[in-house]
Amino acid sequence: MKFRLTCVRLDSPEDVKAFYYDNQTGLLHDGRGDAIGEPRPSLLSYTPSFKANAAQNPIRKHDSPRVLKIQMGLSCNYSCDYCLQKYVPHADEAGARLVPGFIEAIKTHLKGEPENIQLWGGEPLVYIRTLKPLVAELKRLYLNAKFTMITNGSLLTRGINDWIMDNNIGVSMSHDGPGQKYRGPDPFDDPEKADAILDLYRRKKAAGDPMSVGAMIHAQNPDRAAVAAWLREKFHDAEINIGEGSVIQVYDEGAKQNSPKARSDHLQLRETSFRNIRHRADRNFSVSGLRMHEWLDTMQHGRILDGLGMSCGMDEADTLTVDLMGNVLTCQNTSAASRAPNAEPHRAGSIKNLHAVEVKTSVHFMNRDRCHGCPVVQSCRGGCMFLTGDLFDASCDNAFTDHVPYFAAAVEALTGYVPVYIEDDAGRLPDERKDPFGYGKPAAPGKLEAGIIDFGAGASAKRRFSR
Repeated sequence: MKFRLTCVRLDSPEDVKAFYYDNQTGLLHDGRGDAIGEPRPSLLSYTPSFKANAAQNPIRKHDSPRVLKIQMGLSCNYSCDYCLQKYVPHADEAGARLVPGFIEAIKTHLKGEPENIQLWGGEPLVYIRTLKPLVAELKRLYLNAKFTMITNGSLLTRGINDWIMDNNIGVSMSHDGPGQKYRGPDPFDDPEKADAILDLYRRKKAAGDPMSVGAMIHAQNPDRAAVAAWLREKFHDAEINIGEGSVIQVYDEGAKQNSPKARSDHLQLRETSFRNIRHRADRNFSVSGLRMHEWLDTMQHGRILDGLGMSCGMDEADTLTVDLMGNVLTCQNTSAASRAPNAEPHRAGSIKNLHAVEVKTSVHFMNRDRCHGCPVVQSCRGGCMFLTGDLFDASCDNAFTDHVPYFAAAVEALTGYVPVYIEDDAGRLPDERKDPFGYGKPAAPGKLEAGIIDFGAGASAKRRFSR
């Protein structure tokens, strides 16, 4: 779908130009329709992505996974308000006694060596007595695989840190900086927990495998610059790498409560994000650099939407999630006892019969109506692949607010002009999304190549974006 972007120079609000963006090719065009960059010669040579469509076209898995995600169980010592696993029914757990049978199933039914083995909870360190023999066996089986885990940090001790270092396990810690109080308990409030966290952080950095911190953005924690400043001070590291960094997806009512509700909330979050991008105040967030690089490359050289998979990668045949009983799951945030919003079970089969696995819970973004008419779908790629109904709609609203500031910043970086009004050629884009920063519809839509846009209420683009 093609979009007309009414754009303005922030240092000269009466300087208005139109640019055009095509979400199918990813290319940005000037007012004459010419590409602003150099499209790749191979732009039209691409492999269409697999397009899951629930039971009509289920996701299948093969027996040589590149990424192996092991779901230890959903137990956690915390109960965070917008944890995406909070309301997921737990499957039976039997601990370390399952390890020999699991390893035997892996050896018998999987081929090759995964590049990455991810250890998931709940809180994975709740399962430390199972993790230790499991990792030992996996290390013997796969000599070159990279092991990673995400933890809330509260169960770290000097002894567990020794085990993590001895086994070269990559670690990311979930923490929202100043917004942690809206998420759940803060392990930094306990001196012993804080000591263990900082001990591991220092040791991982010294070993050349820095620990990242995963922070989420939401209505009560909207400012990546504030999050980065808080974490830099707490970890005593100006170069701390902050992962995650997205606006929360809406898996349940808890996430809804922490999402922007009114349009004014969405506008504030978008403007805060855009301002941080322009001033590089969010530079510690890896997601910011990755998104900007992706948008700049795509707008100049192109990327075919039809060739893109889901953002999580779980629609790929070589990304496999299993629990210790050998059940194949939709993803690591589900269990064998849970069902998706479309009522299909998240248990898709068994590792002992991978050829029969069918993930019937998920829908590729190309099979969702609203994704076709979205200017940021190249970056968002549909969000969570198993959400439907009101939960998907709320997540979609959050995702648009999350991604449109990067879209706007990339247009400005390439042209010097910021898009303040977006119109699609099919008229499917909702009015609220046409006006992403709240300036209102231009007074003279037929004369956008010159003249002054009425920004409404005396607002100035320079004041609004740069304050």
